Formats: sequence, C-alpha cells, structure tokens
Amino acid sequence: MKRIALLGVALSLVMALALAVPAYAAPQNPPPVALGHSRVSRPLQTGMILTITGSGTAMQISNQSVTQSASLSLTVKVERVSFGGAILSVTGGSLMVGSDTWTVDSGRGLLNFHSGKLLLKVSVKDSSGNTSHLVLFGKIVGHLASTIDVGGSFQVDFLSHQSKLAGKWFLDLKGATVTRTS
Repeated sequence: MKRIALLGVALSLVMALALAVPAYAAPQNPPPVALGHSRVSRPLQTGMILTITGSGTAMQISNQSVTQSASLSLTVKVERVSFGGAILSVTGGSLMVGSDTWTVDSGRGLLNFHSGKLLLKVSVKDSSGNTSHLVLFGKIVGHLASTIDVGGSFQVDFLSHQSKLAGKWFLDLKGATVTRTS
C-alpha cells in the first residue's frame, strides 16, 4: 500500500513538472507569423504625392448605349501606411465626361498592397457648384513594385459599374497611370 501511495505521489510530481516546465522553457521570441509581417514591402510611404491620370469611356447609367469620352486627373496624398495597405486623401483634380467637367472637392481612398485593389471615394462639384460623388474601384495591372521612386509609376484598371459618377455615368478607365510626383 505504501508503494502505491509513493508511486501516486511520484506520478503527481512528474505530471506537475511536465505541465509547468514547458511554459518556463518557452522562448520569448515572437512567432514566425508576426515576423513575416515586418518583411512585407511597403511600396508607398506616408507623405508621398501621387497623380492618377487616365482616359476611357463613360456610359450613361440610365441608358448605357449613350457613351462619351472620359478623362481623369487626380492628385493624391498618402496619409498613412500599414503592413497591408495605405490610406489616401484626394487633394485635387478633375473628371471630364464629354464637355462637362467636375472638380475635386475632397476624397479618401484605400490601396491594398496584397490584393492590388484601389478604392477612391471623391466628392466633386460641377460648373454650377452642384456636388456629386465619384467612386473609383480599380485593380492594379500586374504587381506593385516593392518601392516606387519619384517619377515611378504603375497602372490601374478602373472597372465599369464599380467606378461611377453617382447617378450619372459608369466609368471604364483601363490603364490609368499612377505616378509618384514627390
């Protein structure tokens, strides 16, 4: 009986040590997943200025057989950069559809480095001062370089039906150029 009790105490001690020791012996380094994020390239940096220019076709929302030529010129500032993307502010520019021009009032955007998707939501005004909403949803053509120097650029396809001047025009602006100006 004494042997069984002694064996029980010994096994309890071994089990207690088996549970406690690995916790103290564990390395204090971050797991590999966390290390991987620090190596993700950040092609844009806070404070960079970008210009987005492109041209294509606008289709009237109420009657898509009615089309006009469209051109876009935007100035964008990189406000904040994280591991996976950048937050952008649209500071100026214009959209022309046919002979009508809308000028940028303000806007915000997101660029996801991993998926290569760019979303801009911009408040624009026509020549009479009426405000409209411009939504541009684009996909980067190819892949984004790990760094973009001044004068460097990449291409974005702004897709029709997701890109639009709300209530008026769908915009198809393939091959728009995003250039770093500073």
